[in-house]
Amino acid sequence: MIEERRKNPQGAADRRLRIIVYASLLAFFILAAYGFYLIYHLTRDVHEASVSVALLTASVTKQMQQVAEAMDSIPKPIASMAGNTDSMAHNTESMARNMQYMARTNAYMAETNARMQADMWSLNRSVSTPMAPFTSMMPWSGGGSYLGSYGPMQYPPPYPPPR
Repeated sequence: MIEERRKNPQGAADRRLRIIVYASLLAFFILAAYGFYLIYHLTRDVHEASVSVALLTASVTKQMQQVAEAMDSIPKPIASMAGNTDSMAHNTESMARNMQYMARTNAYMAETNARMQADMWSLNRSVSTPMAPFTSMMPWSGGGSYLGSYGPMQYPPPYPPPR
């Protein structure tokens, strides 16, 4: 065989070339099959993604319709709340007027009580001084004379007049 190769050098080169070409063809077929496998799975994954996007689009459309319906019903409660707020403002004004009236009435009552206390003090002063000798004879008097209280309280400051 060695002699044959020496005689036909072109045949040895052809044989080497055939081995390289056959090995390259085998590698090409293997890579082509793997490429086909990758492309097949890629198209399948893209199909699944498109189905998911279609389902998501339908779901979002349905949810957006429900949101739009809910948004349509919002102005009615807001209008009701505005009416209730106006009513509350009116009631608050009425309560403020009533509180002012109560404050004035309370001030008048305090002034009246102070005047009654002053009148009682004056009465006590005018009666207890002449009755002091009899008071010392009473068993509950403690032996001393009672000259009454220390004096009437001052009148409260007048309440500001209503506006």
